[in-house]
Amino acid sequence: MSRLVLTSRILYRCTCNHCNDATLVSAREFRCCREVDCAAGKLMFDGSIERISCITQHSDFLAMTNSTVLRLVAPLLRDRNGRAYRRKSGISENEFLRATAYRWLVRWIFSYLGWDHSRPLPACVYHNVRSRYATHTSTGYVPAEERN
Repeated sequence: MSRLVLTSRILYRCTCNHCNDATLVSAREFRCCREVDCAAGKLMFDGSIERISCITQHSDFLAMTNSTVLRLVAPLLRDRNGRAYRRKSGISENEFLRATAYRWLVRWIFSYLGWDHSRPLPACVYHNVRSRYATHTSTGYVPAEERN
């Protein structure tokens, strides 16, 4: 069963029933995980689509967004210059964990994309991560070609 979610910016169909537009920033973020082929593929591949309706309910998702796991994974990820991903001074713990979660989840859902390619995550993923690792600001999804 799907539901239509109407916001002041856009109307989109949520079929996982976990999408929430309260933390979404840009129109590019308004996609249900069931609309994202790679996310739906994660649920199909291991048969979890029979038991759960949303990528955020997947057992791998829960493990991958754990704060301890994110702290351990961050140095394994690389920045644009090839250096290990580390928390910079002036960045809060939640900002760092949120950024690490986004990078880690993009790699899990879409595979490695490289610096010149990017894809927005599903709305339910954004809501889950932004709720767990709340910060005062959020810039939202920015495509690779618009990043500095």
